[in-house]
Amino acid sequence: MTGAVVVNYGGAADTVACVASLLAADPRPELVVVVENGSADDSAERLTAWVRVLPEPGRVLREGALDEADRAWLAATGGGTRVALLLAVRNHGFGGGVNAGWRVLRTVDTLTHVLLINNDATVARDFLGLLLEAMRDEGVGIATGTVRYAPPREGVWFAGGTYRWTQCRGVHLTEGAGSARDVTFVTGCLMLVRAGVMDRLDGLPDCYFLYQEDTEFCLRVRAVGYRLRYAPASVVFHKVSASAGLRRTSPRSAFLGARNRLWFARRNLGGTQRVVAIPNVLADEVGRALGALTRGDGAVAAAVARGMMAGLFGSWNRERGPGGAVVGRT
Repeated sequence: MTGAVVVNYGGAADTVACVASLLAADPRPELVVVVENGSADDSAERLTAWVRVLPEPGRVLREGALDEADRAWLAATGGGTRVALLLAVRNHGFGGGVNAGWRVLRTVDTLTHVLLINNDATVARDFLGLLLEAMRDEGVGIATGTVRYAPPREGVWFAGGTYRWTQCRGVHLTEGAGSARDVTFVTGCLMLVRAGVMDRLDGLPDCYFLYQEDTEFCLRVRAVGYRLRYAPASVVFHKVSASAGLRRTSPRSAFLGARNRLWFARRNLGGTQRVVAIPNVLADEVGRALGALTRGDGAVAAAVARGMMAGLFGSWNRERGPGGAVVGRT
């Protein structure tokens, strides 16, 4: 069984469109878990009303409070795709939101694959079958496809990726979309993950809140012996940046970007790699802060500075994210 996780934060309309496209796919996931990730708007109310009027009525679940009736409903097979709405107890960030949904999926004994897809993406009808075909190779731990910009914008946003430890980031490739190949980085926008891999790694790292969790997850998947496979004919369409609900130059994204690259280095690199990467990241982020000051954006420059300090000296075991929510433990 393939189960999907869609994380919503303040984007109910996008989430409904995403799930509608999943329901129209052939083949399609047998179970979709929409995680309402503590949105500050009326997403919880809107999605609750929506899930109850689906052609096959869905079910509203509460994080940490699944009962036997919930588990029986999740395990039911046959018929159309079932959609569950999980109301999270707080905003867990992206990695934590994914993990909350995955923990619901893993209660189903027949789960074989976990689809992670951004809520502001829609899918081509045949996308899942092509990813499952790539996963027939038992050595593949994650399969991904081509992520195109959503209309009316044209072009390719992601056609496989490469991991650059010197910069502590995964880099999107936008050329070579016609060739199937192994890659070293897969965007969290579209991942089909083997269920056993999710179990072995205990889900995505949830300490970052936003950004870098996909880079570390890919590194961990490769470290335990699995490959990452790009299947170019599998296509989804992405409203770039809509899922974050903020501009890439906002103070929050600037803080998280600086902090998380340094956390990544401290968590995953050792010896010479760490000695090389951390100065590279610091130089890059200082340049970003100076650029913000040149534009008159002192708030972003200050956020980058705070991010660098938190990245160098903060602990991912006790840091708190926006709004005071605990960021994670992984």
